[in-house]
Amino acid sequence: MKLIKIKKVIAGAIILVIIILGIRKCTKHFDKGLINSLSEDLPNTHSLTEEYLTLIKTKYRSKSLVNVVRRSKIRNSVAGIEFDKNYQLFIYKIDLIKDTSLKKVLVITPKIEAKEELRVTYKLTDAGFYEFINKSGPVPNVSNIYIGFNTDSITKGITNDSLITYGLVTNNLSIHYKENDIADIIVKGKEQNLGNSVTMPIEVLFLKRKSSVFFLTLTAKNVSDTIPPNLLYNIVTNQ
Repeated sequence: MKLIKIKKVIAGAIILVIIILGIRKCTKHFDKGLINSLSEDLPNTHSLTEEYLTLIKTKYRSKSLVNVVRRSKIRNSVAGIEFDKNYQLFIYKIDLIKDTSLKKVLVITPKIEAKEELRVTYKLTDAGFYEFINKSGPVPNVSNIYIGFNTDSITKGITNDSLITYGLVTNNLSIHYKENDIADIIVKGKEQNLGNSVTMPIEVLFLKRKSSVFFLTLTAKNVSDTIPPNLLYNIVTNQ
């Protein structure tokens, strides 16, 4: 009996050591990731770059209040904008390897709920009922953009070689650059009671200019409000 007890104590001690070492390793990785992430940052600003500003046509600019432009030394800026006091607009640029048709670049992967990876550091921009999250670290020029929509409620809107719009109701959408890869961008509803996330109406627009694709999202500030049809498209195309 004593031998069995000793073996159990030893086994328990070994398991405890493994757990402690695992925690220390994860903590060390997190600390290193956080330090690297902070070293990437440039000071936030409230001024849009010229190429982001041109996405909002002149007659809509007086309704646009820039909440934040998160800048980085190694990746493109994320711009968060309050539009017409009732909506939240985000803009982010994705660079392509070569100039090609937008229809060939975008790949829809429905019913994917992307989550943050434990060993990856992220940047978060708050937008009321939802969050715009992007992975830290550099982003190489890409061939494809995989879009994950955690919903069956998707309406494809206006489509041509350089512009595609979607209207949907979801609690999670994501951007990946390879199939089944870790999400580079996650737009998700905030968690409420019992761990459920807010489901929200959202307009999504992809606009290609030369060898870059601009990714824009528009949501209502009040989660129960709807978005006028094609509002995001109108903002971008001066309708």
